[in-house]
Amino acid sequence: LLTLAQERKIKVGRFGLFDADEAIIAHTNENEFERFVSNKAYEALHNRVLLIKVPYNLTVTQEIRTYEKMMNLGGQTLGKHIAPNTLKVAAMFGVGTRLVRDAKFSIKEKLTLYDGKELPDVQQREINRVRELARKQGEGFQGISPRHILDALSYAMASDKEPCVTPTAMLRAIRESFEQHITQVKNQDLLEALKATHELYDEAAKNEIQRAFVDSFQDAAQLLYDNYLEHAEARIMHATVKDPVTGEEVEPNEKILQDLEKALGISDAAATAFRQEMVNKSGAMARRGQTLGWDAHPKMKEAIEKKLFADVANLVKVTTSTKVLNDQQKNRVMEVKRRLIDDMGYCEHCSQELLDYVGYLLTK
Repeated sequence: LLTLAQERKIKVGRFGLFDADEAIIAHTNENEFERFVSNKAYEALHNRVLLIKVPYNLTVTQEIRTYEKMMNLGGQTLGKHIAPNTLKVAAMFGVGTRLVRDAKFSIKEKLTLYDGKELPDVQQREINRVRELARKQGEGFQGISPRHILDALSYAMASDKEPCVTPTAMLRAIRESFEQHITQVKNQDLLEALKATHELYDEAAKNEIQRAFVDSFQDAAQLLYDNYLEHAEARIMHATVKDPVTGEEVEPNEKILQDLEKALGISDAAATAFRQEMVNKSGAMARRGQTLGWDAHPKMKEAIEKKLFADVANLVKVTTSTKVLNDQQKNRVMEVKRRLIDDMGYCEHCSQELLDYVGYLLTK
């Protein structure tokens, strides 16, 4: 190979020399590459190597896909069920350890933004600025590798204490595994990533339970959103809307608009601008032949969730945190568990653990 690289000719059997170019594509980790560079026996190859550094993945969604590919997941692995959000918890921690700390955005916020989700009042150009600055600081070239994360997952799966692997079991495995074995990352960085992961999972856990308590949540959320858009557009255009019961043309209902806007803390003075923003975004999607979902806009998503969950908030708190339930509450909990199992991918064990965990969060 070295002769070919130097002379750019190759001898093939009984034929003469052929002109040839040679390129070898290979990959390795940084430690192995440093060992190769320090070996004097390969000096002739050193100046012929073009080094391309590839950072770790920095998006949670892609990190989950990496785990699934490496483990060839199909819902069941090694006879154990993996609960929803378990791999997401692992991915959030893994990616979180690779992120460079930023003066404006926390690790929790960067995990959200880098995964393609929006945060209120954060523009794309600001995200690009943060990414570029972090790239110059070496973001993605430090932190926990997917292999170490899968080691922690294997550790959690090897436990005989639980019949399935849950997000809380994953968090415990992460803490135990990396406190004992990982030394290449500063301990403070690990703790910060673990804290961000905990906070994001706590939000996700409460959201899962609240969704299970609301009948046909997605349909109800989309209906509420469509209703808001219809009345907002009519108010802006000084038009009327059709009453769904009588079919008559009536003035847009200001209460429908204000209920969502107050959930976000939008003042009366800022309401018109917010309504215009929502109508404009919906119109832009419609011109592209697309439909804007209720959860596409972070502000509206937050408002709709607050509105729908407000009616069941006390019920969730009572039924998940009360040790002794009456018959009506027991039936409600059984219905919620049925939804978690039948519609959301939970099993008997992890659905009960989720209920217990959210009950604990609501009583903190």
